[in-house]
Amino acid sequence: MRTILIPTDFSDNALNASEYAIHFFGTDQIKYVFFHAYLLPNSGVSSLVSIADILEKNAQDYLEEFCQKILKKHPAINYKKEVRLGDLQTTLSLSCEINEPYAVVMGSKGVKGFSGYILGSSAAHAVKVIKTPLFIIPQTFKFKELDHVVYATDYEENAKDKVHFIQDIAALHESALTVLNIKHPQSKTLVKEYSGAINVAKSVTKVEFDFHTMVSDDTFESIKSFVNSTQPDLLILFAKKRSFWQSLWHKSITNKFAEITKTPLLILH
Repeated sequence: MRTILIPTDFSDNALNASEYAIHFFGTDQIKYVFFHAYLLPNSGVSSLVSIADILEKNAQDYLEEFCQKILKKHPAINYKKEVRLGDLQTTLSLSCEINEPYAVVMGSKGVKGFSGYILGSSAAHAVKVIKTPLFIIPQTFKFKELDHVVYATDYEENAKDKVHFIQDIAALHESALTVLNIKHPQSKTLVKEYSGAINVAKSVTKVEFDFHTMVSDDTFESIKSFVNSTQPDLLILFAKKRSFWQSLWHKSITNKFAEITKTPLLILH
């Protein structure tokens, strides 16, 4: 059985991400973990005990209410609730260690609790801390069957297990897969790129796929342009601290995500 972890701040955006996850992964042999993290306010020691109890009860009650909304539409889902005290990055990382989820699915923006946790500094931390595949669902995006998935790669992260995971995601909805390579004008790594393309071609056997190469010194703008022109149903990126892709994850991540997350994202490590 696969586990899907869904952090929630009880907002409509989190509810939309939950709906997306359930439609995407279904209910057969799937368990959903609805997760909420909360923080204690700065206060005197004498008042913290009572405040902690109140906040925990409120979190539990709000999470139950949130789950009931989901159960009205999906009464057959297998799920559990999880509430933890602490900041989102620490508690979410701990939850991933305990639950070993197949994927984490988060809304692109929240309005309560850890408000704006994807389109703010928490997004960058989540990308760095969470090693589990991370889906980021735009706040206005409604699930539809996937016809086209784009996998953007520099061919440095094509470990066979990662390519198989990407293939399995595309195969869930019988989606066509485009392998997008952004080649720097000064790049001389033809052997690496050729070898990487061959490895992908050998590993992808369950879905139709094609290759597309763009020559550009601006990785983000090239990906955005390709996404805007082809309108894929899912964009898959790797989060890396090094090499050609680090331009995707520097300090202006907020604005870059805001521009590109009209399309659901799947971030891998």
